[in-house]
Amino acid sequence: MILTLGTKEVLFQTRAIGWGSDTELYLDLSDFRARFPKALARDGVRVLKQARGNGGNGVRSVTLIEPSATSEEPGPDTQVTVRQALERAEAVPEQLALRDFFERCEPYFEWSGCLVDQEFQPRLADGLVRCYFVHD
Repeated sequence: MILTLGTKEVLFQTRAIGWGSDTELYLDLSDFRARFPKALARDGVRVLKQARGNGGNGVRSVTLIEPSATSEEPGPDTQVTVRQALERAEAVPEQLALRDFFERCEPYFEWSGCLVDQEFQPRLADGLVRCYFVHD
């Protein structure tokens, strides 16, 4: 049902509407490996969401440890910090190579169908917008 409704894909589909933001949708691992580094190089930090999950489950921020001054795309050995969107006590940041992070994401495509990638919103502490379809 979640995949049919596209509860996370709506973030991509509505990215041009007032509440939207710079959002990408990756339908498979090869697409993710090919396009995600460019977005990460541009912003230095991105937020990834599995198609399934709630309460921060399956949501991670990925931050370049040493952003490039030239906006050069990070390679597979580039170090990133990954933090899950959980309670602060549980959200222990982890440093790993981008290559290892990609490998860790492979199962997400198998069971959740896609990954949504958004720019980090520092205003998130002020609240967020949710969109629900309740009928027709």
